[in-house]
Amino acid sequence: MAQTNAFRESLLHLHHLREKVASQTEVTHQDWLRYATLVAQICKVDSCSVIQLDQHQQVLMKASSDEHLGESLVAFLQSAEFAVFLSRAKDKGYATRPANPMAPIPKGMALLPGLAQPAFYLLLIVPDDSHARLQDILLRAQLLLDFGKVALPHPSAVHETPSDHTSEVLHLLDLLNDVYQSEHFLTACYAIVNGIVSHSQQIDQVVLGWREGSYVRVKAISHYERFEKKTDTVRLFEAVLEEAADQYTDILFNKDTQAHYTDLITLAHKQLQVHLASESIFTFPLKDEKGETRLVITLISFAEPANKQSCEAIHFVTQTALPKLQTLYIADASLGVRIRDYSSRSLAKLFGPDNLLVKGLTLAVSLLLIASLVFTTMHRVEGKGQFVTDNTRVLSAPFDGFISQVLFSSGDSVYENDLMLSLDTQELMLQLAELQAELQRNLAEAARARAEFSSIDLEIANARAKQVNARIERINFQLDSAQLFAPFDGIVVEGERRELISAPVTAGQPLMRIAEISDLYVSIRVSHEDIHFIDQGSQGHFSLVSEPDRRIPVRVTHVIPMAEVSQSGAEFSVIAQLQEDTMDWWRPGMTGVAKIDVEPRSYLWVFSHKAVNRIRLALWW
Repeated sequence: MAQTNAFRESLLHLHHLREKVASQTEVTHQDWLRYATLVAQICKVDSCSVIQLDQHQQVLMKASSDEHLGESLVAFLQSAEFAVFLSRAKDKGYATRPANPMAPIPKGMALLPGLAQPAFYLLLIVPDDSHARLQDILLRAQLLLDFGKVALPHPSAVHETPSDHTSEVLHLLDLLNDVYQSEHFLTACYAIVNGIVSHSQQIDQVVLGWREGSYVRVKAISHYERFEKKTDTVRLFEAVLEEAADQYTDILFNKDTQAHYTDLITLAHKQLQVHLASESIFTFPLKDEKGETRLVITLISFAEPANKQSCEAIHFVTQTALPKLQTLYIADASLGVRIRDYSSRSLAKLFGPDNLLVKGLTLAVSLLLIASLVFTTMHRVEGKGQFVTDNTRVLSAPFDGFISQVLFSSGDSVYENDLMLSLDTQELMLQLAELQAELQRNLAEAARARAEFSSIDLEIANARAKQVNARIERINFQLDSAQLFAPFDGIVVEGERRELISAPVTAGQPLMRIAEISDLYVSIRVSHEDIHFIDQGSQGHFSLVSEPDRRIPVRVTHVIPMAEVSQSGAEFSVIAQLQEDTMDWWRPGMTGVAKIDVEPRSYLWVFSHKAVNRIRLALWW
């Protein structure tokens, strides 16, 4: 109650100030200062400043209701931010800025250009907790922008004096404040109908209707807390509301003139006028931001018709309250209504004209996703492969020694019986000479024992001679095997000349590997994630690193059931047979990429199944 009295007192002071200004030749600085203080009180903001600028946007006058805002206000008016702020206010009729701790004025602000002469601007410092009622603050300020040197019409020229009309409009702002403070839809509706009746002497009854589906239903009737919806009077009210809503226009029906608009259907209004014996009925529909009729209000007068200014003020205030009513209606509605409203708003945003680039990209991504679900491609298992052949021979060292000669190196082509390498035989020749001398000595001892008829010495000498002969045969065998020859036509796949020449070797040490280029097949390393897709007989292709454009058809013949662990994880070996003739330049050990065809799958599954499997494992517990 105290707040209401203070509000009305501020309106009264503003009215006296307007009368004083209207009688003066110019508005003084004290008048502007008093005006700024009253605007701050009426709009319920921290402070208000009145600013006058010249054509170059230089400050001519500033009056603020807050004495401590001086230096900060001067710094803000000289900043580049104010120039942008001023430009937005000129274009839209107002401009707002949220709180900014780094700005000269850290609190939120609103800037509105005045409507009278001399030209001025209102700079409102908005409280931090008033974001929810920012629309109410702007509406109050916009109704106070006609302050200044204005000519007042003669009282006889209108139905009521300008001061009475101004007071009535400002009183309706109090009604709007009650609506925005309501927490329920019906409470706000009754605040509107009862508030209009209490603020207007010509209006005796107000009916508020709300569109639900294809019908307009009565939601509130002034002076009635509850009413029976099936009574004849309520049905006549709804018929009147429907009549205005269906024609999308205001309808004024007077008792004397019968109809103000002869080209409109007013049958329901006539029936209601006869039923209530009223003087006039004025019904106006209100549209939401989508252009759809949502709220319909009927003003009924029993004594004298409501003047045009009052009806326009009521129309303006109720139109301003419509967004709040929509919010409260959805909040109090059932779950199905809330879901339907959310869906409709989402579809409106989706198919509306805003953010076309984002919507275009979203549509493209959606179409791509749908295409990835509908269209299919061949699912292929990829692995690293190389040419392998089983027709290989290893040339090993026949005895301990040193390599004296190497005629071929890795990658060279050889033919059967080509000399590959030789071992140093000098030490063997010396051993052979010693053994031959020892053999001659044993033979001489045997001859002497034979001459002396010593059978025992003869047998000993002969046994030693045989032993030496065996050693000589072993040396001769080593000499014969000191040269290693190619067992067949092929390619040297292991053995480098620079590493083997003069190198010491031991008996059985591998020196060179020779492979035939015929009967090549592909050994493929497949990850354990994909091995279950591959079966014997699966078809695919193999591409060499040296010739990536060539697709060599292959067919899986064996799947080795033992995995080998590598740096990339567990891998299985898959043997694939070539399905075309071997090229002359192909060599065992050549590597490439193999892809085995599995089955057609959707693009989305092909590109996402591995990630999905990892997520499923990560979420498994």
